[in-house]
Amino acid sequence: MGERVHVVVAAGAVDHVRVPPLSIVDGSPDVEWVEVPVSRLQPWGKRMRVPLDPASAKRNRRWARTFPLTLVLLVIALAFWTTNFLVAGYPVLGLGAETWWALRSGTQLGFLVWVVIRNRWLIGQRPARVAGHLIRFSGIPKAVAQQWAELNPESVRVLDRWVVLRRYRPRAYVISALACAVAGTGLWTLLANDGRENDLFLWLASLVLLIGALVLAFKSLPRRYIRFEPVE
Repeated sequence: MGERVHVVVAAGAVDHVRVPPLSIVDGSPDVEWVEVPVSRLQPWGKRMRVPLDPASAKRNRRWARTFPLTLVLLVIALAFWTTNFLVAGYPVLGLGAETWWALRSGTQLGFLVWVVIRNRWLIGQRPARVAGHLIRFSGIPKAVAQQWAELNPESVRVLDRWVVLRRYRPRAYVISALACAVAGTGLWTLLANDGRENDLFLWLASLVLLIGALVLAFKSLPRRYIRFEPVE
């Protein structure tokens, strides 16, 4: 497959960027044009047409079609988790505590297994919005990436190594890190001293908050930025 690089597109140029008819996965000329979301966190938002080889296009369509099902399973898993705190100590639909716990745990475990299976259909070269004003494609064959840059000299950059970007100012990450640290420490202390056997998910939530505090604190460190001239 040869050397692979990162392609960075100015977000303002997404609507009129010129894309060569070569697969961004393997560089083959036999392609299907597929619309993919430019943000992984907003699959229903702005989209961009990119060329994929037939096999990758099929995987992408399968991943997109299963998005509604994933939302339904997520709502069910969250409902079971939330209901546990509302009905703790009370029978639900005539089910005993052990049966209810097994049903709730099985639902949540099933959702996690489904997410792992679904992610196998993702293509590694899918776009991702970074730093607010950039769209990044990773793992693009270098020959294909060079054609992107030649066709769009003002709005496309090719990088051999990725530059870490930050969307917000360092102060925002510092404040968020402190908030997570306080919440995580407070929840952990509460669970450790209330004298009851607490739900495992509460312990995991406190641990996630503490880990999140460390990650956000790291993000407050200064990083380099990629800038473009305004695209008309």
